[in-house]
Amino acid sequence: MKPKRPPHPSPQVLKAARTKRIPKLNPAYYGNIACLIRLYLRICRNPYLHLPRVRANRAAWGFVERWRGHFYLDLRLDLPVGQSEWGCVFRACLLPGSLQQGDEEAEEHFDDILKAMSMMFYLPAYALAQPQSTVCNKTVLLPEAARPPQNDKQRTELLQKLFFNSHIADACRRLVQDGGVLYFVLDKGSPSKRRPLRALIDEIVIQPCADETERQNVLGILAFYREMSDFLQSGLPQKNGIKKPPDVFRQPAQL
Repeated sequence: MKPKRPPHPSPQVLKAARTKRIPKLNPAYYGNIACLIRLYLRICRNPYLHLPRVRANRAAWGFVERWRGHFYLDLRLDLPVGQSEWGCVFRACLLPGSLQQGDEEAEEHFDDILKAMSMMFYLPAYALAQPQSTVCNKTVLLPEAARPPQNDKQRTELLQKLFFNSHIADACRRLVQDGGVLYFVLDKGSPSKRRPLRALIDEIVIQPCADETERQNVLGILAFYREMSDFLQSGLPQKNGIKKPPDVFRQPAQL
């Protein structure tokens, strides 16, 4: 007599189980990054919305579905077709002069970190069916990173997991939390030679030759980079007044 096979769960049951595993962000958190994380988790719960854009009420940023089931960060910019956020900054700005004090890979790795900030919110819906995918990992890591850090070593390890990508493994190792400050290591051979990540972003300057459209796009992108660096370093601001929201509209210096 053949043993009875257990019944295979229906697609509805599997979907409910997957949705139940995706945590919700604490409602006390606020700000643009908090809205992005909530939207990211919402799409993970229902990845086949098939909406051109997904945005929360009054949120500055959201997501755009460029093709079926592939969601990308949407900063509401007027970018030329095919140009990325980082491509706009690279074209219209000068990178921080402090990077010249680092090793030969410092500038490339700084570029990789900024690119990865926006790609952190890339969401291919098919990856949700793979329990060990980076998307599934981020549904846990993003809410965890929202909490105020309690330990520098643990924060550093958490951020390296959050940035995990085989293409930027060396770059993400340059991010080190120390004394509650997130540093970018300029020289791998001399770890004490470092600069706060937020300070490096503030050193990016817009070139005089940039036109008004490029300038406005860069201001929007740098606002995102600043909020992201504050989030990575300190977690998300809370409504109870423990933290102040960052000044995201501070303008960078110009030549």
